[in-house]
Amino acid sequence: MAVMSEARDDHKLDLAAEVLRAGGSIRLQAFGNSMLPSIWPGDVLCIESRSEKIVPGDVVLVARDGRFFIHRLIEKHESGWITRGDSLPQNDEAVAEAQVLGKIVHRNNGILVSGSRISRLDRALAWMFCRWDLFRNLALRVRSNLKSASEVLKGRGFKPRPVKTPDAKSFSASAEALRHPRLNFLCRQPE
Repeated sequence: MAVMSEARDDHKLDLAAEVLRAGGSIRLQAFGNSMLPSIWPGDVLCIESRSEKIVPGDVVLVARDGRFFIHRLIEKHESGWITRGDSLPQNDEAVAEAQVLGKIVHRNNGILVSGSRISRLDRALAWMFCRWDLFRNLALRVRSNLKSASEVLKGRGFKPRPVKTPDAKSFSASAEALRHPRLNFLCRQPE
């Protein structure tokens, strides 16, 4: 997923890279669709410097060929780090460790980007986005329409209800309820 690609933005890329190398953090807007469904075009990403440990599965910002790319780290080798977009069929060319500028830690005002593993549903969606242009284009159009409708409703004074996040106690109670023998089919059996 290319973030910025115009030649006139080279100084912005250099400044962003310098901030990350100095231990700072930056916010960028994502463009492209190589990271669908984890990151959508227009998502605002918070990127922190490499001071945190980066492990395979993390989404990273890579500087390559005068552009920034946001892809998932697949493997680390002495010869280079291998990345790939979630909805791309092939790995990227290996990059030097110094080209990995930072780790994406938040998306759209605090929503954490998935960590070291993506869910099976996201993996299946990424596979479909990679292979079916019609499906990808339809998903992008639906998401765009939903965002537009949301902005219209906000403009009319509509305030969505806050989502209540479960605390640890209620979460463990829900997990216990799912272990009931009659609800066994809902749970994946421990291996």
